[in-house]
Amino acid sequence: MITIDKKEFLNGITLGGSMAGKAKTVPVLEFVKCTLKGNKMMLTSYDTETEVKKRISVITNEIGDLSFCVSPKELLSILRSVSDDVISFNVDGGVMTIKHKKGELVIPAHNSNEFPTPVANQTSQGCDVSSEMLYNWLKEASMFSSNDEFRAVLCGVHIYMENGEIGVAATDGMRLYCDKSECDYSGEKISCVVTTKSIPSILQAINGTEKTNITIGDTNIEFKNEDSVVRTRMVEGKYPNYLAILPTNHTSESKIQKNELLDSIKRVLIASDNNSNLVKINAGMCMDLSASDDTFGKKAKETIMCEFSGEALEIGVQGQYLTDCINCVHSDNIIIRLIDPTRPILIKDEDDEDKTLVLMPMRIE
Repeated sequence: MITIDKKEFLNGITLGGSMAGKAKTVPVLEFVKCTLKGNKMMLTSYDTETEVKKRISVITNEIGDLSFCVSPKELLSILRSVSDDVISFNVDGGVMTIKHKKGELVIPAHNSNEFPTPVANQTSQGCDVSSEMLYNWLKEASMFSSNDEFRAVLCGVHIYMENGEIGVAATDGMRLYCDKSECDYSGEKISCVVTTKSIPSILQAINGTEKTNITIGDTNIEFKNEDSVVRTRMVEGKYPNYLAILPTNHTSESKIQKNELLDSIKRVLIASDNNSNLVKINAGMCMDLSASDDTFGKKAKETIMCEFSGEALEIGVQGQYLTDCINCVHSDNIIIRLIDPTRPILIKDEDDEDKTLVLMPMRIE
């Protein structure tokens, strides 16, 4: 018999089983693999591209070393339905028997011998980074990645390391997110693209931890901390040179209180065309925001105070995209730099010079 804290088991299955059932063509991958060694249990799921592992502790283990597969959906349903803080289970004769204070439940336990293992990297290099920084990067950058399957390299987040620097970037062709920081990697440039669909598991694995080790190999990238590992296949193809589109000069600059700008855009968007979400920005000593939908007779206009320098100009933006950019700024003030109505808009965090957000303008008719 094995006893285990229910909350730890629940959290372990939630992460360790997060890839189960996503590879419909391989029946065994419907399950989570449970491997017991002493007082530790490793929970593993795999979808042929991303492998997730979560190690948890058991209170007592009277069975010894053991490996089996079970349905994470069934197991989660059971764990959520019982009120016990500690539960017990046994695996024997092809079934898993889960005991609690009001009775027991039995679910199938499958042989784990056919559970596949991803091909390991032949070579790999990496470094340790702040988990909090990486969490914010991946959470924010994933909003900027593309959904276009014909441009697979854009359907993820670009990560690079080079000479003491680590950075990320993501773009869908209409907007760009990039940030960088110092790290302890001192080698030549290495880079890869992490698929967007693997990011929720990565975020769950690193959330609340202090450090994460990132290792880039020849086929996979691995995110590892004390109790979790997420190994995912890198997207094939060369990531575009996003630095080439970064504006190097500007004709106007506005510094605005972030929350005030965000609230104004949300209100103005109510009156915008539902298809385009076009918002007009008139940048000057004050910033005017306006939107309209002639079909339904809607219009809105607001004026925000700002610190301004340069030439006044009018430019159109996709309002929801602008909102996404603003939500990535963590300081109280946001800086918007413009060149002309046809050139990319540069958005900066006042307190983070390394973070850069770029938004392509929309034509104003």
